[in-house]
Amino acid sequence: MTDATILTPSRLAAVRGHVRGNPLLLVGGIMAVAIVFIALFARKLYGATLHDPNGVRPLPVHIGGKLFEVDMNAALVIVGSVVLVVAVFIF
Repeated sequence: MTDATILTPSRLAAVRGHVRGNPLLLVGGIMAVAIVFIALFARKLYGATLHDPNGVRPLPVHIGGKLFEVDMNAALVIVGSVVLVVAVFIF
């Protein structure tokens, strides 16, 4: 293992300072998630569906006697967005 791969507290502080001082990293992360949400909400405009018939099946959820199908891709994007927001507030 080389010295460059060891993350010491001083190097971690330098990385945090670099990330905090570079708003393009934040904008890039937000844009990547925003593009997915735009495609998710605009899918009716171009005839898309949330899941492929041969792909990952949606998760059936019963709420109040009704059956809802939760697409796993959308669920993962929502969880990833929450993780991104939390990470931005922590660092």
